[in-house]
Amino acid sequence: MTVAKAKIKNNKPFISAPNYVKEIIFGSLLGDAKIEMPPRGLNARFGFTQSLDKKEYFLSVLNSLGEICSGKYREMSYLDQRTGKTYTNLNF
Repeated sequence: MTVAKAKIKNNKPFISAPNYVKEIIFGSLLGDAKIEMPPRGLNARFGFTQSLDKKEYFLSVLNSLGEICSGKYREMSYLDQRTGKTYTNLNF
């Protein structure tokens, strides 16, 4: 059986951040977070989304990841055409 190995261009660690930051990232990926590759980028980016009613939790995650995030976030609203309700999300 052959196992493919990822080609590493440098010897930098996955994230040079404390373990609690890595735990938040990995835990969030099991829920409301995502990792995506930009169309023309080389590095993956981390994204996290919550509804407006969970703003305190959202801000606590954002503040905990301050070492690797800019601290900026977006508030986006959209209309659900099926129900006629407007929903607001927070994301970074």
